Amino acid sequence: MRAQIHQSMVKAPLLGGGHPRLTVINVVLALAILATGLHWWTFALALGIGLSVQWALRAAAKRDAEWPVIYLRHLREPSIRIAHGRAWGNPERPKPTVPPLPRWMP
Repeated sequence: MRAQIHQSMVKAPLLGGGHPRLTVINVVLALAILATGLHWWTFALALGIGLSVQWALRAAAKRDAEWPVIYLRHLREPSIRIAHGRAWGNPERPKPTVPPLPRWMP
């Protein structure tokens, strides 16, 4: 017998269809454009940039909801690992790709 898992336990939480951190940055950018002055063209510019960036975030989240985390992890890792030079030496252990479980989990 298989237990059913609710989708909220599997899918990443999204804000407006995009990654939460990037959505907040998008809103702050739109508000910064509006803060320059309340004119019709600043409103149109903020609305256009905000909606187009949010559309792109939603399209990227449909492909993979955690792509910003994966991309930042890719930037932190070296593209070429340096050889340690000795065949009998201990190689450098790679960083774990899966974070460790908290202590309170069985």
